[in-house]
Amino acid sequence: MSSYSLSYQDNVTLVTLHKIPNQIKVISEVFALVSQKKINVDMISQTAPYMETVSISFSIEESAVSHIIEILSLLKEKAPELKTDIVSNLSKVVIQGEEMKTASGIAAKVFLALNELDTDLISITTSETEISFLVDESKVNAVLEKLESEF
Repeated sequence: MSSYSLSYQDNVTLVTLHKIPNQIKVISEVFALVSQKKINVDMISQTAPYMETVSISFSIEESAVSHIIEILSLLKEKAPELKTDIVSNLSKVVIQGEEMKTASGIAAKVFLALNELDTDLISITTSETEISFLVDESKVNAVLEKLESEF
């Protein structure tokens, strides 16, 4: 796989909170509650603000879902307009390489490969050297095989 590494993790759940006020006080309270329950948060993404609200998604291990449901209930008591989604049975796939700092077209290559498999991405996060995304667990083996052949 050239100088790129590929890894994955099963048993991942994506939690999304919609219509959160775009205020760091509110966002920090959400993650403080998650921290108090000793839940490890992995991928975090936020939408651009719209009408002073945002949506925030983060991934957790499936074993923490019951604790997240408790937290979401507390948050909904404080903010009844809050909408939530919980999607389980996901796998996180990570492609990583130092060349990503200077190479162009890596994301396109990944997404074109996944398109050939007709695999939808549930969430995507990136850094200078990695692309992480969530896919349905039932498709992770095909995704890994395809990316290994491309890289």
